[in-house]
Amino acid sequence: MKVSETSKLVSMFIFLFVFIGTVFYLGDNCFAESNIKVEKKTSNIDIETNSINHVIKITNLSDEPINLSDLKLRYYYTNEGNKNQNFWCDWASIGSDSVVGAFYNFTPSLLNVDTYLEIRFANDAGVINNSQSIEVHSRVSKTDWTNYDQSNDYSFEANLDYTESDKITAYMNDNLISGIEPELLIVQSDNAFLSNLTINNGTLNPDFDKDTLSYTSEVGNDITEIEINANAEDSKASVEGTGLKNLVVGNNIFEIKVTAEDGTEKIYTLEVERKEAPVFLSNNSNLSDISISNGVINLDFDKDILSYTSEVGNDITEIRINANAEDSKATVEGTGLKNLVVGNNIFEIKVTAEDGTAKIYTIVVKRNETKKDNDSNKDSDSKNDKDDNEEEYNKEEKDNDIKTNKVDTSFENNQVSENVLNKVKIVLKIGSSDYKINDENKNWDVLPFIDIESGRTLVPLKFIAEAFGAEVKWNSVSKEVTIVVKGKNIVLYPNSNKILVDGEIIELDSKTVIVPPGRICVPLRLISEMLGYNLNYNADLKEITIEN
Repeated sequence: MKVSETSKLVSMFIFLFVFIGTVFYLGDNCFAESNIKVEKKTSNIDIETNSINHVIKITNLSDEPINLSDLKLRYYYTNEGNKNQNFWCDWASIGSDSVVGAFYNFTPSLLNVDTYLEIRFANDAGVINNSQSIEVHSRVSKTDWTNYDQSNDYSFEANLDYTESDKITAYMNDNLISGIEPELLIVQSDNAFLSNLTINNGTLNPDFDKDTLSYTSEVGNDITEIEINANAEDSKASVEGTGLKNLVVGNNIFEIKVTAEDGTEKIYTLEVERKEAPVFLSNNSNLSDISISNGVINLDFDKDILSYTSEVGNDITEIRINANAEDSKATVEGTGLKNLVVGNNIFEIKVTAEDGTAKIYTIVVKRNETKKDNDSNKDSDSKNDKDDNEEEYNKEEKDNDIKTNKVDTSFENNQVSENVLNKVKIVLKIGSSDYKINDENKNWDVLPFIDIESGRTLVPLKFIAEAFGAEVKWNSVSKEVTIVVKGKNIVLYPNSNKILVDGEIIELDSKTVIVPPGRICVPLRLISEMLGYNLNYNADLKEITIEN
């Protein structure tokens, strides 16, 4: 028992020795950390200001004096623009010359700290004795006197009276003895921008800009899906809403969400319109057949031949025209029962395609005159035979007349209008009823058109006569047209590509055509080659200019 009690006494003695030694070893640090108070007030509490004012009071609460040359104070704030700065000590209870200020960058910079002011004291500044205080009045400004924003300054407190502050730190021999230093927080990025946005089909409208959040695009009906690609400007941000997307007909709205490192979000919107399936309208305005109830059509039907003739007796007072469109979606007008007058009866069959394209077929049905009486049947028969023989003869002689350069001399004395000697300028458009002669507006009842077979432009003969002062005569016996213009005799035949020019046979690459209401249309080549006029064609306007 005695040994045990002795051991306890020895152990207690050792503990007390170590404890007392430790207390003495810590010395000034222990008393300084718990026996100094830092207070602050400001004479300028404006958030925006061109100077920061510090009024700091330091109080010694210990029993030992504090050597001011060992003491440092730090005030933390932000220096907007990282400008050069000045420090002034306006007044100090120990003398302003004993106070020194210096600026340092706070590294790493935080959201509310990038600079601190360190206030130090001269070697001869003296001491602060027990229960004594000193005051320091100082100012800070930028050399260009631009403003500070104190709202985000770590050490700023808008107090007009002294208030103890833990945002101003105090150091004794470089050891922190008062206040709390700014925490070195990890500042997270708030960048939620995209650096790019693309799609594999279609085009973005407008072009991508990280500040533009809404885009549109159009794609055809055949595009059933698109792939959206996008990348964040900040590698720490995440992107949602990209990848392969199905498309329905109409508008498809997609959102691309960007989430920054600190949780900030930004949503880009893409609206993709997928077009409806196109409806292709047929332009087929052809007939598949045409027939009449009485009489025989002069030609076998061909969908590309637009003019037909037939002849019936006087006893036929009506016929029925039958025709069918080649395309079931086209409409046909002009068929059905038709009354006949003696002589030529012109009927039009209009075919309108699904897309509105129209084509007109013409049938000329000739109803013969009535016979005089039964007693004259013999004479009439003889006359008919004679007429048939003459018609057959004239038909045979027609080519012979061309070959032998025979021209009907009854037209040789026709006079050409004085207009032909003057300057003439004609402007016309294919498919238009309007044209101009020397800037005077005109109109015709047959539109210029392009012959499908030859590719040549055809115009009504009436146009040539009016525009160039020509005389035009029709010979019903020989079925020929004679034109006298600019001293030339031109003879042409309906539905023929052969013409006579001053008795010389010339073969064109396009036929003359008869179109309703019985107009003869001739190729413009007659003007350019036969009459010596210049033709200019504007393909964009489909406009033809003719000048002499």
